[in-house]
Amino acid sequence: MLSDFLAHAPTSVLSKNFRLEPEIFSHIPASGKYIFQGSIPIPADDEMPDRPHIKESKWRFTHKMLDQDPLKLSEEVRITDTNTFPLSKTASAAHVIIKQRGIRDMHWHPFADEWSFFIRGSAGIMFFVSSRTARTFNYTSGDEGIVPKNM
Repeated sequence: MLSDFLAHAPTSVLSKNFRLEPEIFSHIPASGKYIFQGSIPIPADDEMPDRPHIKESKWRFTHKMLDQDPLKLSEEVRITDTNTFPLSKTASAAHVIIKQRGIRDMHWHPFADEWSFFIRGSAGIMFFVSSRTARTFNYTSGDEGIVPKNM
């Protein structure tokens, strides 16, 4: 569960990852549900008011997130996958440069293992399994790391 994942991350890491003040994360309980399966909402057309005085808004209520330019905050990423290298059908690679004292986004890979090689510098990486099980590993130049899928 996401709440379990967040409970193991240091407040300073959550603050950097989400670009929010650290105090916002000071009350995350050690267990509990924050994101879980909900009920299917009724169709939007069924919720529309049926009154003549209701006018169409001049504001858009949808956003095409993938059409926006990506941010370069504390990392620079180059990805090679089937989009940039069509011959590769089963593997992808990323070259990630993280600025000193920067943070890579919190993420997980549900369908594939992640292999890492640290060219230079050092990094601390927290691995979260589930059920309040997490561990931080420290890496430095020349180290390799393997994160099994679903971690």
